Amino acid sequence: MDRGLRPDDLVAERLDVGLGALLTNLIAFFIVVACAATPWASGIREVHDAADAAVALEPLAGQLAEFLFATGLLAASFLGLGVVPLTSAYTACEAFGWETGVDWRWREALAFYGLLAFFVAFAALFVLIPGLPLIQVMFLAQVINALLLPIVLVFVMLLSSDRRIMGDLASGRFLRTVGWAVTALLVGLSIVLVATCVR
Repeated sequence: MDRGLRPDDLVAERLDVGLGALLTNLIAFFIVVACAATPWASGIREVHDAADAAVALEPLAGQLAEFLFATGLLAASFLGLGVVPLTSAYTACEAFGWETGVDWRWREALAFYGLLAFFVAFAALFVLIPGLPLIQVMFLAQVINALLLPIVLVFVMLLSSDRRIMGDLASGRFLRTVGWAVTALLVGLSIVLVATCVR
């Protein structure tokens, strides 16, 4: 592992993941509240582009609305730039058994760094397509993510429960029960999402 973690670090890692999940969901909650208190309260029911969202912030931020929204988009872009291409490169390389990890040198992991550069370059060129409806693209990406997540979770649950692979770190009965319950819930929500989109 790049971070050099060992079984002794499991407690600290669980705390790290738990706090991270709590904070991200708390931030998401306040994003929903902020959207309800600004665009929705201003009578804006659909946001077609970033300009619509910035205009909706004017009653709250005044002339700084555009700057405020642009700053938020820039921060989110940097966050996505550091996370999405990196995890995609990790996933692709691990799937094919190629050398992977930021602790490898370029010459030692050409596939990993090549894929990382490709994902960054492709995303940058993609968003620069003239007239591309970025709001709809972001929404579609989240829909695809929501549909793929239950499938990924099934494999994660099977992997985490396999004592031949995980040994003493395999999930116990309680974690398996909670994990499968959450997976089933997400499968149900994905079915509802598909049903509402088809209508």
